[in-house]
Amino acid sequence: MNHIFLGNAIFLSYWNINFPVTPFKKTSNLGNKAGITSSYIRGNNLSINKHIDSKKLSAKTAFMHFTSLEFQKFLTTKYYMMPAIPRLYDDIEVCYTIDCDFIKNIFLNPKNLLSVTHQKGKNFDDYSSVLRNNVYNYLYGQSTLDEVISNLKGENINKFISGTESFIFLRKNSNDKLNF
Repeated sequence: MNHIFLGNAIFLSYWNINFPVTPFKKTSNLGNKAGITSSYIRGNNLSINKHIDSKKLSAKTAFMHFTSLEFQKFLTTKYYMMPAIPRLYDDIEVCYTIDCDFIKNIFLNPKNLLSVTHQKGKNFDDYSSVLRNNVYNYLYGQSTLDEVISNLKGENINKFISGTESFIFLRKNSNDKLNF
């Protein structure tokens, strides 16, 4: 984080956080150019546990609040967080806080998501699902690491690395473990 505020980097890859003042300018993901590999991080995930029968209504209420237009706008204008609702990128107050045109060009423009997805005709969600299912199969002992890596190469998914709030790195080491 210090590198962001002190400007001690030429190129810096970090979470997509909007700080009010930094010496850096954001650019689009370079992975859409041949021969360049890059990463894409998805937003926050929310869910309701199916084993909380007595609290489902409260959980639903909280879920609806967190995903509401008003709360997303509050997070953006107060804490510089990226809104999860695309139409907020057209809101004047939100765009005063963040560079909406830049964000719309990167994240809401399908040609900028992942070049590999367009080459094979699949979208990011397809690849994300394949990656997630293979990682879970390994973690829960349903597949070996070699099987998972083979599956991912077969899907051409090895051209990108994905996660929800952090990067997931697949690597075979001497202990045959999956490293995060």
